[in-house]
Amino acid sequence: MKSKIGVLAPVMLLAACATTTSPEPTYEWIDLTQTDVPYAEYWVAERKVQPRYSERGARNRYAGCVEMAFLISPEGRAEHIEVVRSFPNKVFDATGVEALQEWRWAPSESNSARQAVKTTVKFDYTVEGVRNLEAVQDACDGDLRQVFG
Repeated sequence: MKSKIGVLAPVMLLAACATTTSPEPTYEWIDLTQTDVPYAEYWVAERKVQPRYSERGARNRYAGCVEMAFLISPEGRAEHIEVVRSFPNKVFDATGVEALQEWRWAPSESNSARQAVKTTVKFDYTVEGVRNLEAVQDACDGDLRQVFG
């Protein structure tokens, strides 16, 4: 019986971790993702961290992009980050999320209430000699800018 409990406990822990989702925000926010309103009307970026190039992307000489939707919290941090589009699939997702988590914002002069907003950002990844440039330009809306990790 003791050995069954020893095996079941880690399995139950793993199952619980697999089904855990991030809690909903406890604050109200405005969705800017379907509007032409820039987040700069609410928040001013104080710190932007460039994403690093993923190992897989570098090893395979891939260019790509990752677009993320997220909330700028009342504290000026990126929260509830969701990858909404990426190419090649999942190659640059993790490095994009890692960089965005380091960004910081200050409220604009018109946002003294520190109103949270939902917005998007897209990171483009390319270096000279990539193998998939044409496919990336099609998949990433053709406006690929160089971002070095």
